[in-house]
Amino acid sequence: MRTPCLAVELNASSSRLARAAIDLETLLGHHHAAYESRRLAEAQALIAEAFRTRAAPMLRRCDVRALLRIWADQKTQTERNRRAAEKLVVGSSCTTWRELWSVWATRAFYPAAVTRRLAEALSLLSPSERNRSVPAWVPIRQGQALVDLLSDPVGWLAEFVEERAILLPRVAAETHLECSSSRAMADAITRLLEHSGNAWWTQHDVALARSWATSHGKLAHRGLVAQRQLLDAGRRESEGSDSQKRSDEDALVTWVTEVVGDPAIRPAAWRDLSDEARRVFERLVVRREFFRILERFTALADRDRVAYWKRWERELADARLEELDVAVCMFLIGGLLIVEFGRSGNACYVYRAPPELPPLRTLSLNGLRASRDFKRTDRRPLLIAGHTLTYVDRLRHQSGWHGRFDIFIMSNRKG
Repeated sequence: MRTPCLAVELNASSSRLARAAIDLETLLGHHHAAYESRRLAEAQALIAEAFRTRAAPMLRRCDVRALLRIWADQKTQTERNRRAAEKLVVGSSCTTWRELWSVWATRAFYPAAVTRRLAEALSLLSPSERNRSVPAWVPIRQGQALVDLLSDPVGWLAEFVEERAILLPRVAAETHLECSSSRAMADAITRLLEHSGNAWWTQHDVALARSWATSHGKLAHRGLVAQRQLLDAGRRESEGSDSQKRSDEDALVTWVTEVVGDPAIRPAAWRDLSDEARRVFERLVVRREFFRILERFTALADRDRVAYWKRWERELADARLEELDVAVCMFLIGGLLIVEFGRSGNACYVYRAPPELPPLRTLSLNGLRASRDFKRTDRRPLLIAGHTLTYVDRLRHQSGWHGRFDIFIMSNRKG
């Protein structure tokens, strides 16, 4: 019979505890509000003292936090007070790098001073601390602040960007695209791109980098973006080939040709680019032309030739497709120029290419206006743009031609 009474007493006790908790929370809230109000008043007094004495007073951690609240309050605080609060916060040794970062990343009144203090604070962190603490997304709002931060390249920045592959390049390019073009900004972004990790160049920010380089970059800046993308394409060559990858490579070749130029035609524009970047570009150009040839054979339903020549892709030094009365398909393998034709019933003609033969895409084909001009049934040399190619042999596509072609090419490509 005591159970109901006990339940009533427990319920009453719970209600009293709940009311007590609410009362305590209200009391703490009032106390916190009073505490914050007092801190803000002290911060206002510090600002007034700074105006009066024209000297920065000693600050405590609680003062820095209160001054930051004044600095961030655009509704009730005057700009004069907010500017003074920023100066005091930036000048205090009690201010943490996170607080400096919050000021720098928004609308600082004195971006250069904030940037210098932020760089000093970040330089005191170890690489592992920066890796753990600094956010991967850096909301840069001040274009000039970015220039100031990167005006003197520092080792920790290069190491930090390489470790995290953070999206600083994206923000930098966006900031530059939104503001007026400046040489200092372009140079700063160039240094940032130079230090950026390889992982960044595999992201979807490639289009943004191209947009920035095309819109604002000088030839050196465009060359840098082109080189980094070419080197990334070279690293991914071993990943196999599919339609999307070929489409990306074709777009890269087109863009590089437009903004930097073809190294075979404009070698001076490639003077500052690496030999490896040039080699990758050449391979991509040859591959693009090679797949154009395969598509031509595919359109003719000649799957036999598509399957055969695809096996020689890795050995291919150059290729060119010329649409005449019949498609003329040229393959350079070793020292052999092999001329195929995009119509069955035509034999394959093989010529010895001179070592100094320029890239096929640069050769003028004046005088070679029809497919028959590439056929030397009388074994005469083939003349292309002043270069003499010695006749070697004519290969027919008869039964078992794959094996005969293999033996002939492997036996003669080095000779």
